[in-house]
Amino acid sequence: MKIYIPTDSNSNYLKTQLINCKIIENENQIKYFELESNNLGKTVKKIGEKIKDDDIIFINCELKSNSKKRCDFLGIEILKWLRIKGLNNYCILYSFMCIPQIVKFNPLNSIMLSKGSRFIQLPFDELELKQCFNCCELAVKENLLPFFRSEVDLSKIRHELANTWGVIRMNSLLGIGGSPNASYFIELLKFISPINNNIETNRVELINLIDNFNSNGKKIIYYDDMVEIWKPVLQHIFKNNIICRDPKNTTKEDLFEVINNSNPGCLLLDLRLNNEKEFKDVLDYSGGKLLIEIKQKFSTLPVVMFTATNKAETLRQLISAGAEYVWTKEGIDDGINDKLTLNNTINLINEVSKCMNKFKNQFYEMIYKAECELKKITIEDNNLLRQLNGYEKLNIYFDTNYLINSIEEGYLSKFYLLLLTLNRKNQGNKGDIQVIIHSDVISEIFTISKQNENESDNEYRVPVCRFLLEKLIEWRYKKLFWEEYKQGSKNAIASLEKIRFPQFNFNIVQPLNEKNIFIQKILALFKAKDAEIERANLEIQLFNNAISEYKEKMKVLNEILPKLRLHADSTFETIIPEDIKEKNVIFVSDDNICTKNVGEKFDNANYETKRFNGDNKIFYAKDLNSGFCYNLNYKSHFNEKFLGITDNTI
Repeated sequence: MKIYIPTDSNSNYLKTQLINCKIIENENQIKYFELESNNLGKTVKKIGEKIKDDDIIFINCELKSNSKKRCDFLGIEILKWLRIKGLNNYCILYSFMCIPQIVKFNPLNSIMLSKGSRFIQLPFDELELKQCFNCCELAVKENLLPFFRSEVDLSKIRHELANTWGVIRMNSLLGIGGSPNASYFIELLKFISPINNNIETNRVELINLIDNFNSNGKKIIYYDDMVEIWKPVLQHIFKNNIICRDPKNTTKEDLFEVINNSNPGCLLLDLRLNNEKEFKDVLDYSGGKLLIEIKQKFSTLPVVMFTATNKAETLRQLISAGAEYVWTKEGIDDGINDKLTLNNTINLINEVSKCMNKFKNQFYEMIYKAECELKKITIEDNNLLRQLNGYEKLNIYFDTNYLINSIEEGYLSKFYLLLLTLNRKNQGNKGDIQVIIHSDVISEIFTISKQNENESDNEYRVPVCRFLLEKLIEWRYKKLFWEEYKQGSKNAIASLEKIRFPQFNFNIVQPLNEKNIFIQKILALFKAKDAEIERANLEIQLFNNAISEYKEKMKVLNEILPKLRLHADSTFETIIPEDIKEKNVIFVSDDNICTKNVGEKFDNANYETKRFNGDNKIFYAKDLNSGFCYNLNYKSHFNEKFLGITDNTI
């Protein structure tokens, strides 16, 4: 048997007493250990490497150190560390104070009365000291649990320790080192936490996910005030594909620059970047506010939020604010559960992979680059303002396809430049020259954005329309363009109302033919907008039923079909003739059919005979009375001649 004693001013006194009372034969049976008061876990670890089960630890309750006073009862802290690290050796604690005094200082000191511990008051009585060594017993975890559980108030430490706990659990699962320095509370929680899963976890799926993770040439950015403790485990999972930044030395402006320069595929963003206390609204946290800013500046960049809470309202608000996914760090309430840790880690990898895989669709890359280009646009040194100075009362309309094709053809930034230039000219107010995006165009973009991008022909249009919708909402809020609601589809619906469909009461006996489906899709764009459309849809359905059984009625359909263009083209055909009466009009399109149909409203004879030579021709600017109709050549948008109305190509 050996006796372990911390080195302090009482060491020699203890040695003398133990030899005089013949408890030990010589001082070689005493093992002294140095204290590291700022890292008792390390001290206890060193003891554990040498001590044997029958060895005894003799501790002064009122040990002093550079950072601890006698009233801090450092000796009792050592006892706690010994127990939570699994050292159940018999411990004798001593002090000049009596037990009631020590417990009165701090009721948690009562752990010195637990099984496996014995207290003796100074000065030592020889008989009592011998009795202490005659009844040695080991500590038992079940007996210790009530003492340790009384120390834990999860409501106060839950979030503070969530990061450290989450990292330790993931490190344990992955079998890697680099865990953060052990804190007393973390070790305490590990000691009292129930072990919910003690069966060896099958990590094959996890290992395969890590080994086969494909970043598609993109980087992951991780932004968190706890980046130092998460960095090793995230680098183990995502290798050199991750860029870690700490808000303490990387401002949000610096972060935006990193995003611009690194062209990332995903951002991992913590909710509490400043370790804030509770807020009523989750978007008031520093990470919540930054999420909103990031989605305003980089709407196409997928963001995975890191949070310690799994409240449904928190998840709902973050997803609504633009987060792609909300990953909840493993909580201390979950105990030690390897299966939970495994599933949580797999979920993180899968969700990050989904974000990165978005860029397998080349059009997401186009959208991202277009968004970055928008941020570089300034209105200095461009000649648009000079060109616009010569116009009075001018409305410039843009059709839906022109906006949709702006990403693939790379001219969205030029369109944005026009908006900024006019905004400066008009000083944020409605001026004589206005860019107008009609509400029907926005409605059409919105309708496309809700479709499934994995369906045929939607791989480009759907993600682009989602992006355009965000930008149009932002630009409208900044008054960079004006949204017009007048006339448009209402007029087209009114003309549709005049068409009286024949009434039939026959069941459908065969699928609708292609033209019926075409009508249905067009009307679906305006479905439920108002009662007039509902009535029109009902009449068309009745008519479709009749067509299915009576093919001879197809001639009726062929007469009606040309009048059923309920989309933005119909809007422009209605409103442009009215606008021409009061002001100059420029209509910009890159759709030949649309250009023809709308252009005919300017000056039908002139347009038909002199400018329109078939659907496959690219149109040129042409002075048509007081209005101009553009069908822009893709390769030369907004160059010096864009607003110089000539007979030359634009």
